[in-house]
Amino acid sequence: MKSSGAGRSRLGNCQSVEPQMQLKDFGLDSLDIVELVSVLETKFDIEVSDDVFEAIKTVDDLYTYMSATLAQKAALAQKATPAQQKAS
Repeated sequence: MKSSGAGRSRLGNCQSVEPQMQLKDFGLDSLDIVELVSVLETKFDIEVSDDVFEAIKTVDDLYTYMSATLAQKAALAQKATPAQQKAS
């Protein structure tokens, strides 16, 4: 899916971001939010389930989910590393 960049240009105009702000407060429509999630999935090699996607409404929701997901991914990678080193 090629990005139109519409969501990015709206986000670039924000003067202030507060945790409780709704994503729609940035002028993002549902397609922009789908695009944002798609970019995050690709960039960070994660998968956002439909249930999680539906629950992400605010900046804090997105931050909390991404922080927990990336921390879990890092912990799993760290656990896998010693086993891979022993196999080498």
